[in-house]
Amino acid sequence: MSEKIGNVYIENSNNSIFEKYGIFARKSVLGNSYPLHIHDYYELEIVAEGEMFHECNGKGMMLRRGDVYILSPHDVHRLVPSQKTTIYNLCIYTEQCSKSISRMLLDEEYPRFGRVDDDGMQEIGALHSALRDVLSSTGQYRGARTSALTTLLVSRLFEMSDAEI
Repeated sequence: MSEKIGNVYIENSNNSIFEKYGIFARKSVLGNSYPLHIHDYYELEIVAEGEMFHECNGKGMMLRRGDVYILSPHDVHRLVPSQKTTIYNLCIYTEQCSKSISRMLLDEEYPRFGRVDDDGMQEIGALHSALRDVLSSTGQYRGARTSALTTLLVSRLFEMSDAEI
C-alpha cells in the first residue's frame, strides 16, 4: 500500500506477475488487522481457516472457513481476524483476463458472497495451490496454464457457493 487518503489506503500492485498476466494468487495468514483499503482490480477471497470480521463499504460481517466473497474494484474494505486466519486471495484485472472470467465477475446475476462446504474447500485449496505453483514457475505455456487454472478456479467457486448471504 503506497498512498493514504483520509483513513483509506490505496493499494497498488508492484508485482510483475500480476502486471503481466492480470492475475495474482496468494495464501495469507492474518494475525493482525488489515486496514481500510481499495484497489482497482477484482479480488476473490476464500476463508480457509479461522474467522474474521470483514467490513466492506460500511457493512460488516463475521466470516469463517468456507466463506467466499468477491470484491469489486474500488470497494472500501478491511479485515479484522479474531484469531489467526488463513485466506486464499485471487486478484484479477478484468482487462487482462479471459472473456469468460470477465463475464462471470461483471455479471450481476452471480452472487457476491457464498459458502463452500468442506469437500469443496479441499478442491478449492488444491486448485489455488496449483495456480500459485504455475504463477511462480517458468515456461512457454505459463500464460495458458494460468488462464486455464484461473477459469477453472473461478468457475468452481461460482458452482460450489451454496447461496448469496
